[in-house]
Amino acid sequence: MRTEHAPKVGLRLVHTVFFVSGMCALLFQLVWLRLLLLTYGAGANATTAIVGALMVGLGLGSLAGGEVARRFPDRLLLLFAAAEAGVGLYGLVSMPLIGVVGSATAGIDAFSAGVVCFSMLVVPTMLMGATLPLMVTHVVKEQHDVGHAVGDLYHVNRLGGALVCILASFFLFRFFGLSGVVYIAAAGNFGVAVMIFVLGRQR
Repeated sequence: MRTEHAPKVGLRLVHTVFFVSGMCALLFQLVWLRLLLLTYGAGANATTAIVGALMVGLGLGSLAGGEVARRFPDRLLLLFAAAEAGVGLYGLVSMPLIGVVGSATAGIDAFSAGVVCFSMLVVPTMLMGATLPLMVTHVVKEQHDVGHAVGDLYHVNRLGGALVCILASFFLFRFFGLSGVVYIAAAGNFGVAVMIFVLGRQR
């Protein structure tokens, strides 16, 4: 009986941590968006450039994550844990980094702002983007069902992001401020990394 239930328990844990991962990723993106809009302005051009930089990083991360998953199929959970820890580490230094770079580049045009934002955010957003193909590949190995693996993981990840948007709007930013939210998100990333690392070592 234990053997039969082990994959289900592992899958529930995977879905839970991916839910938390989605929450942390959206929290960081909200913080970075606020800081960058304060630096480069909230006009349509600047906003488009900043959001575009975020989206390009996530897209490149998805491509890179798929390639890494193909090359290292036996280390998927450990690579996922490393990506989550990397996002958390970057998040902790992101506010002073954006402050320094923003002060040096304030007043530049929208295109240049987009390039600067992309340069600052390409590493963490690529790590965020890589988490989905890494985890999908792992779950497909467990379930042998690509449709359910992608659908379930994307669902829980986006659900976590949607929930945190509500919490951030009405609670988190009001009571903890930008720096407090960064620490909360980083703690979530590190917690996810530890749980998945332990699960990966067990497997």
